Amino acid sequence: MEFDNENYLIPKILLQDDFYSSLSAKDLFVYAVLKDKQIEAPEKGWIDAEGSLYLSYKISELAKMFSCGQKTMIRIMQRLEEVNLIERERQMAGYYYNCSLPYRTYINEV
Repeated sequence: MEFDNENYLIPKILLQDDFYSSLSAKDLFVYAVLKDKQIEAPEKGWIDAEGSLYLSYKISELAKMFSCGQKTMIRIMQRLEEVNLIERERQMAGYYYNCSLPYRTYINEV
């Protein structure tokens, strides 16, 4: 995985608040990296009609980026959604979390 920045920041609340206790270290790492990747959104044109930044990665791309299987990546993204760290919406018709479709992934602040 190629990293552009020297550090990835994990907000302390994610480690201290019981609401986030279901998240694994890998979940927190994925959130931190995706949050950092928002910097790339404007140059890639990942801005919606309301001006919000999003990421547009396929599950297969994320799995490769984080060196894990697609099923593992799906579970990670679902856990991040469950605690409102991300929101995802389909960009085209298909099954939810279909590995071949890109999604708009909005990274929420904590």
